[in-house]
Amino acid sequence: MDMGLDLTAVEAGILATLMPLTESHGVATLKGYEGELSSVEDLKAALPRLPGVLVTYVGSRLLPDEGGGGRLERMTWTALVAAKSLRSKAEAKEGGYGLLDGVKKALWGEIVAPGLTPAELTRREVVFQDSGLAVYAATFEIEQRVSPY
Repeated sequence: MDMGLDLTAVEAGILATLMPLTESHGVATLKGYEGELSSVEDLKAALPRLPGVLVTYVGSRLLPDEGGGGRLERMTWTALVAAKSLRSKAEAKEGGYGLLDGVKKALWGEIVAPGLTPAELTRREVVFQDSGLAVYAATFEIEQRVSPY
């Protein structure tokens, strides 16, 4: 029976792949998402730990495996990037754009763990923009073969 990698292992692989952003983009927080950005109050509390990248599992679809028995699990993951500026909204936005591009360059096309397909960027979008704070999302899909047998 091959159930594939568990979600914790996939998340760990994504975080390891994004680790160079701590040097290249000064990322202060890089971890799995645990609801830190659920409200405006949470956003304000997170300010001292920005810029940050938070990775979260969104869901999976099981598809027929055309190349053999079993199924393909197509997992969707999102990297939330948050940047701040005490000077202006424009600087926060630019910092967020730079970090969003950094996530794209670090993750797109990379195999984050053995047995997985390269990460495929499927969407980038604004989550939140306000005075001095910008949050964006980069969504990726990663597949693995799974079998209940």
